[in-house]
Amino acid sequence: MTASDPVEAPANGKPIGRIIVGIVGCLLPLAVILASPLRDDAVLFYIGFMPSFVALPLGSRLSAAAAGATGVAVFLGLLVGHNAVVSGLFMAVMGVGVALSHTRGWHAPATYVATQAGLAVVAAPQAQSATGGHHAATSLANAAVVGGVALLAGLWVAGIGHVTLSSVRMRPKTRDWDGELQIHAATLAGLLGVSTFVLVHYTGGGNAWWILLTILVSAAPTSAGSITRAVQRAGGTVVGGAVAALLVIGVHDRTALMTLGVIAAIASAVSYLRAPYGVFAGCLTLALVLLTFAEGHRLRGDVERVGYTVLAAVVVVIAALVVDYLTTRYRARPVTL
Repeated sequence: MTASDPVEAPANGKPIGRIIVGIVGCLLPLAVILASPLRDDAVLFYIGFMPSFVALPLGSRLSAAAAGATGVAVFLGLLVGHNAVVSGLFMAVMGVGVALSHTRGWHAPATYVATQAGLAVVAAPQAQSATGGHHAATSLANAAVVGGVALLAGLWVAGIGHVTLSSVRMRPKTRDWDGELQIHAATLAGLLGVSTFVLVHYTGGGNAWWILLTILVSAAPTSAGSITRAVQRAGGTVVGGAVAALLVIGVHDRTALMTLGVIAAIASAVSYLRAPYGVFAGCLTLALVLLTFAEGHRLRGDVERVGYTVLAAVVVVIAALVVDYLTTRYRARPVTL
């Protein structure tokens, strides 16, 4: 199974060499940004990269659509991020959208669009302004720039992927909108809405948005699926975080760390397509710690990522067990006439 199991794989094999070339092409702007004075804005490219990349197996048109959806979601998320109530409602709606996307087999890209919305709401990334400073996080200018960069990054991925990654095309795994999905929609909306309200109202944002990310990528339509994914997510993140910590402590050359980060980003993209989810989570953690944190803050950010991820994984497991208990008890209740 692939990292996210979004689709049914075709019978023909997928040549790893061509996949790597395609992934390198998709990530090329990231390497250019990291080598430029705009390296602090590298995270803005990655915001647009992930949703479009995970959509590529379902076709370049859906990948381009994911780019557009990401741009809009990030734009709106930044505008509402200062209001805890509106932010909670916004993310609850995103959760319902993710549940609905299962009916078309689009849940993998929909999940990552929602995660980037969560990033915008809680972490409020800021783009550099023309004067050398940064735009105010919730300003219209910042929302337009960050959303625009995410859109362009996603369209780049869709275009390069269309040319180089046609061999990874897969059939979407659809399902009917049944009671199980309805419960999943309510659970996901509740978890995201409450968590977002708490994070916006009571924390300073920042890396706490990983709680929303973990909820989104771990929660599944079945309780067993949610528990499995939460354990894989937490386990992979702990391992990836440990490796990142060792590198940050032992390697003091910035260029070497950035190079290792790019390699980890490529590995995360390959593992998303071909490896168990836990491997993908570990590689992604390593890439993000090395590429998106400023010098002097990597170790702290690494510890926060692991801590927030494990906390959210525990929340998902508890929610899955509670939902399973309640639904089982409801179904076992005798019917009276």
